[in-house]
Amino acid sequence: MLRSTLHDEVVPTLAIARHRISAALSGTADTQSHLQWAEMSVGSAIEQLRLMARTLLPSMVSTHGFADAVEYFVVGVKTPVSLRLHLDNVVPQAVELAAYQVLVEAVLNAERHARATTITVDLSTDADTLILSVADNGVGILPECVPGWGWPACVRRSCPAAAN
Repeated sequence: MLRSTLHDEVVPTLAIARHRISAALSGTADTQSHLQWAEMSVGSAIEQLRLMARTLLPSMVSTHGFADAVEYFVVGVKTPVSLRLHLDNVVPQAVELAAYQVLVEAVLNAERHARATTITVDLSTDADTLILSVADNGVGILPECVPGWGWPACVRRSCPAAAN
């Protein structure tokens, strides 16, 4: 996830900013417009890196607790997240760390690929079991799209319904 986010989102965003700054410095085009684009691109890269930092905080689970780590993560997500926590029982920390990583991936997938406008996360414990549910109002997997290796990227390119 980290590698693909850096490669597919942060690096291209910063490359655009560099290109726009170079164009502004060359003085051959509208300097103001290029600098505005560059500023917007750098701002976007900063947001992407902040979100990545939130996703890389499993140590926060051990230092501040699972519930606080989850709350901190969902606050930084652009799509509104309804979070319901009912963590009355203790589960092993390894389970919490794994659940945190699954939650992060599911929420980010809903935001990035499903075009969701709302996401609901339910976390609860039952005896020694942690129950995690992530739901969204996104498009889901469309029937005309066939999952496979590299599926999300392939869907965007080859599935007409997903391109809308």
